[in-house]
Parts: sequence; structure tokens; C-alpha cells
Amino acid sequence: MELGISLDPYPEKAMKTDFLIIGGGVAGLSSANCLAEAGADVTLLESGTYPVQKICGEFLSPEAIPILEGWDIAPASEIATLKFVTPKQQWCMELPQRAATLPRYVLDGALARRAELYGAQVKTGAQVENVEVPKFEGQNFNVTLTSGERWSSPTLLLSTGRLVSSLTKQKPPKFCYIGAKAHFKGIDIPKELVMHLVPGAYFGMAPISDGSVNVAGIIACTAEQAQDPKATLYAFFERSETQCLTEVLDQGSCLFEDWMVGPIPEFGMRDDPRWPNTLLIGDAAGVIPPATGNGLAMGLTSGILAAEYALKGDLESYQACWKKTYGKRISRGVCLHRFFLSSYLVKAMPLVNRLFPAIPDYLFRLTRK
Repeated sequence: MELGISLDPYPEKAMKTDFLIIGGGVAGLSSANCLAEAGADVTLLESGTYPVQKICGEFLSPEAIPILEGWDIAPASEIATLKFVTPKQQWCMELPQRAATLPRYVLDGALARRAELYGAQVKTGAQVENVEVPKFEGQNFNVTLTSGERWSSPTLLLSTGRLVSSLTKQKPPKFCYIGAKAHFKGIDIPKELVMHLVPGAYFGMAPISDGSVNVAGIIACTAEQAQDPKATLYAFFERSETQCLTEVLDQGSCLFEDWMVGPIPEFGMRDDPRWPNTLLIGDAAGVIPPATGNGLAMGLTSGILAAEYALKGDLESYQACWKKTYGKRISRGVCLHRFFLSSYLVKAMPLVNRLFPAIPDYLFRLTRK
């Protein structure tokens, strides 16, 4: 993959679009929906296909629900309670607002169909090979796919962090976690998100559709262990501290052939390549840890925010607004994430909860403002 300089604003045989989105996750699809609904000419390039499973907690924070319902996308299951489980104790809290769940293979597909319904071009299997960045005013971004297809656009919305790092020749990210996900049948969790906290890891369980439960988690590991995520996952399940978690998993049956696993880099804000007429959205701008349960909601709302600024043509103000809106949430989320991973703090949480019962509710609200 190469980063080039565009000398021709309208290359021959390049297809033109007013707004070009690279990356068809929740943030990219959210932007595509808003731009298309406003009547804009928008094209989204996604390297994969829909529907697709992704490693994700599939939890919809309260602020996401009215957005999806306004787009006629119904959540799968309501979540009213949050339960924490440690190796020695468990306790519950009522969520301050209604939350929900929705499988990613349903959510992403529904967002893609709606965007197309409003006129967006959603191109799947579109693997980007090269991005030529405009050097002079009035030139376009020229994007070449591995298929040879070319796209030209004055405005670029990037929602995939991996593309930015590869094109700008940044050092590859250091992987320090593995993520894991599977769907199970036979585990009874009614309207509840259950967080299993184990020193160095945490797993969430929540009902999704048709009586099934999504189980997703993150495990801290070395860079070497991240190279073999499946072995790292099964070694984790052998630890004595995971007994509460594995006993619940043994009650059900996995609906996947095996766990979905993958390496994950550190969370937080991402570097801005400072390309002209470019809006970074989703994972390209910043990644909030799954401990907050706010990833999908942030993808939806940040995608909408980017579309609003793109339509106004006020790209310079977008980055400042994004940081003001999400910067503190991500920073607080990173602190909460480290808190959940800490062996000392996990052991102290039952005592802290007894002394300060309002803390879980406080932390939930703190990562959403």
C-alpha cells in the first residue's frame, strides 16, 4: 500500500462522488446514513461484506437507542440491570436509563441497507490499495482498490485506523490485549449485563436474540501472546480465578464453531495524519475501551457528528468538536478499563461497593459525558 500525491484532480476512468467513506463499521455507516438522508452523493467502501460477525460486546448504551429507533432499527433485547461478578463476590445495580443489545451481524447489515435505501452507494469487498492525497487546492482524493477500480472525491471520511497507519507508514501498533467473542445457548440471563471481573481480564455477558447470549471479553497479554490469541484465550480459561466464568459457560453450548479471537492494541486517541478535507471517525479517531459499554453508541453519534460538519463544509471545526465531545470519555474509559484489569482493585471492589454504593452509577455516567 502506498501513499501518493495527486497531480490530476479528475483521473480518467475514476468514478466521482462528493463524499467518500473508507470503512463500513458503525461509524462509517452512520455517516453514510446521515449524508444520504440529506441528499448528498456519498459512497462507502468496505473491505468485508454484510452481514458479518465482529468481536464486540453488542451492548447499546442508552444514547444509541433513540437514534436506531428513529431509523427503524429495533434493539434485540432490553437491558435493565448491570451485575458485577468477581472471584469472591457479586452485586447488582439498576442502570440509570434503558439500555439494550443488538448483534453486530444485524446492526451493520441494517445500517447498510438503510443507507442504500436513501441513495448511498455501499460497495463491499472494496479493499483499498492506494490513497493519493491532494497537494493543491481544488484537487480530489484519488483512491485505488485492489480490483483496479478508482474513486475520486473532494472529501474523505476515514473510519478505519489500520488504513491510516499503513498509508502514513507509522509503526505498526503494539498489541497488548486479545479480544474474544462467542454466542451461547442455554445460559439464562434475563435483561441483564453481567460483567465478570478477573485480574487481568473482564468478560461481559448479555442476552441478544432468540434466547442466545453474547459473551465478549478482553485479556491483557504480552505482544508475544497476542500473536497466538486462541492459545492465550484457552490458557486464560485454565486459570483458577476464572472458575465463576467458566462454570457459567459450561451451562450453555457455543453457537460458533470456535471463539472469535484477535489481537488488540492500546485504547485511546489516535494520531491525525493531517490530510486536507479529511474527517477521522470511528476507530481512526479514537477507541474507547469496552469496559464502558459505550463503543457502539460512540460510533453512531460520532458518525452523525462528522456528517453534519461535512455537509456544512466546516471540516476545520470538526476535530475540535470531536475532541471536546469524546476526548474526556475516552480518557475516563481508559482509567475504568485499567481499574477493571487491576488485580488489587478487583479484589477491593466488593468493599468499595459496600462503602460507596453509588460508585458504579457514577462511573457509568462519567463515561458518557
